Amino acid sequence: MNQQPIATASGITRYLQVNSDEEKKLLDTLHQQLSNTFIDKNIPALKGIAFTHEGINFFADLPQSEPVSNADTASASTKSKPTHRVFVRDTPVRSAQIKTSVPSWAVGAAVDKTIGPFISNDGRKLWYDFYPFEELIALYVQGN
Repeated sequence: MNQQPIATASGITRYLQVNSDEEKKLLDTLHQQLSNTFIDKNIPALKGIAFTHEGINFFADLPQSEPVSNADTASASTKSKPTHRVFVRDTPVRSAQIKTSVPSWAVGAAVDKTIGPFISNDGRKLWYDFYPFEELIALYVQGN
């Protein structure tokens, strides 16, 4: 399975339907948040599971959301470290008991921000959960 196309900001927002000005503003907010976010190249860590049909371009003739500029994303990531990690879920409820609603790396962690729902071209609702990075500081005690 080719995992590279989905590992970019435009890859995870490519097939979202945008039908109103409100949805366009929400998509712009999502693109801004994604500009300083770590996007995992490992699909299960990014969105739980990937369906077989997601890699096939059935929707080539349908309108797609505007892609995020790679220059914008690259410049934001070189300026500072990512502050969040994103997970795309397709269930309205967050629970560690539902495999596609909370990633294994975030069980027990609090979501900082959720953007969505968006409707994908295949009709599923998608939410984008942003988990903050916590910087850990090592403490040393003299003599130990």
